[in-house]
Amino acid sequence: MGGYAGHIKHIYEANTTTSCIINLFDNIVMGDKSFTEKLDGLAISAALTDAGIRFARNKTQVAQGGISAQDLISFFNNHPAERTFLEGCSTIYSILSNTNHNFKMNKFYNFEIVDKNRCNIIDYGHSFVTLHHDFVSYETVK
Repeated sequence: MGGYAGHIKHIYEANTTTSCIINLFDNIVMGDKSFTEKLDGLAISAALTDAGIRFARNKTQVAQGGISAQDLISFFNNHPAERTFLEGCSTIYSILSNTNHNFKMNKFYNFEIVDKNRCNIIDYGHSFVTLHHDFVSYETVK
């Protein structure tokens, strides 16, 4: 997961010992440890604010309160992943616009946009947007 929220490390990137990794796997297999799959997609954060829904790709955008959907279109204009980001953010906009949600106002939530046409390593067979539960309420909108 890139963008504002940082990067979820692969097991081999962790600064740990082999016995700690084996212990982690044992706990996952036994059901004593929950985990989230590291997705092969594009990360973006979004917040529901008094000024509307705001998006952020980096810390500077968060510090500025995010960018509007219109600004998002300009930000990704001619970007190699323009279509993926715009379609994914349209879905995120719909999710955050739904009045039956549990999202806190003025908090950025990190989403991952997976595009079946932009697979890097993992071919999921379909496109989707997911919320990284480990990073909800990551930072208050200013």
